Amino acid sequence: MKVGARWLYICRLGTVAGQEIYVSFIFDYKRLILKFMRKTYATISSAMVRQTINYCVDQGLNNEYSKEVFGDDMLRVHYPEGRIESKKLAHYYEIAARELEDPLIGVKVGHTLLPNILGLIGDAAFSAPSVGHAVDTIQRYIALLTEALVIEISTDIYGVSIFVRPFNEEAVSYHQIEGLITTCVKYLGMSVVQFDGVVVRLKHDRTQYAQEYRFYLKADIKFGCSDYEIRLPARLIQQRIVSRDNERHIESISEVERSLKRLQSNASKTDLLKNYFGETSLKEQSDVHAAATFLNLSVRKLQRELKQEGSSFTKLLDEHKKDVAIKLLTDDNQAASTIAESLGFYDDSAFYKAFKRWTGFTPQQFIERTNR
Repeated sequence: MKVGARWLYICRLGTVAGQEIYVSFIFDYKRLILKFMRKTYATISSAMVRQTINYCVDQGLNNEYSKEVFGDDMLRVHYPEGRIESKKLAHYYEIAARELEDPLIGVKVGHTLLPNILGLIGDAAFSAPSVGHAVDTIQRYIALLTEALVIEISTDIYGVSIFVRPFNEEAVSYHQIEGLITTCVKYLGMSVVQFDGVVVRLKHDRTQYAQEYRFYLKADIKFGCSDYEIRLPARLIQQRIVSRDNERHIESISEVERSLKRLQSNASKTDLLKNYFGETSLKEQSDVHAAATFLNLSVRKLQRELKQEGSSFTKLLDEHKKDVAIKLLTDDNQAASTIAESLGFYDDSAFYKAFKRWTGFTPQQFIERTNR
C-alpha cells in the first residue's frame, strides 16, 4: 500500500492462540533515493554558488578565480535550478579565504546570503506554524539546496540537536558547512519573537575567533566538538513563526515536491538501482517488479531506461552479487558455501562457476592471490 512518498508493508507472521499476527513497517523510498543522490553526485544549488561569488567579488576577490574554478559551469550559476559540483565551491572557498586573508569567509557569506538562497525551502519553512515545523521542512528538503550535506535531527526532553554532516569529506569545505549553519541560524532567529539559548558546536578549534563567531551567529559557540551541530532549546522549538501562513505553507510544500521530483528524474536509473541493491534483501533484489515499484516506475519503463543507459536489471544484479561475494570472501572471511547460500545460488558448484566468470579464478585462488 502506498502512503504518500512511502510504502506500507503488512506481513503475516502466523497464528497464535487462534489469532492471526501481522507486522507492518513503512519504507520511505524517497528519502533513500535522496540519500544516495547526495552521496553520489555531491552537487549544490546554483543560487548558493552565485551569491557566494557575488560576496567574494564585492570583497575584492578577482572574478577570474570564479571563471577558473567553475569553468563551463559558470553558465549554470545563472540558471535558477542549476546544479554545480560541491567540490568546486569548496575549492573556491579555499581560494577566497587565502586571497582575502579571511578565515571566517564561510560565516560571513552565510550571514549575508539573501532569504531566496533557501528558495522554495525558505518559503515552506518560514510560512510553517512553528520553529519545529520549519526545521523539519529544511531537513526533509535539503537536497534542493545541496546534495553534499545532510541534516539529521535528534530530539530529547531538553530540545533539538540539528547535525550538519558532509556525505563526502573531499567534496565539502568547512566554510560551506559554516555558511549553511549561519544562514539557517540567522533566519530562524529572524522568524521568532524570542531567540535565545541556542548553542552552535563546530568541529575545529578556533577559539581565537570566538568573539567574531558569536557576533555573526548570535549564539553560544563551542569549538573542537565531534560534530557540526545547532542545539535549540525545547522552548524555542515550540515558538510560533512570525511569518506563519498556512495557505502559503501548503502551496510551497507542493512546489517543493514538484522540484524534488524533477531532481529525482535527472538521476541515472543505473545508479539508483545499484543503491537499491545495496539497501534491500536478496529476495527484493531479485524481483524486478519490487525494484520498479521502489523507483516509482513500471517494469517496462525501468527496463527501457536501463537499456538506454547501456545496462539491464540482470546485468546490474549480477555485478552486485559479484561485489558482495568478493567482500564477504576477502573482508569477512566467510566460507564459499555460506556466501553461495546467502546470494541465492542453488548449490556450491553454481556459485563457483559464477565466481570464476566474474574474476577468472576460483574462490580459493582469489584468496591466495589477494593474500600475497
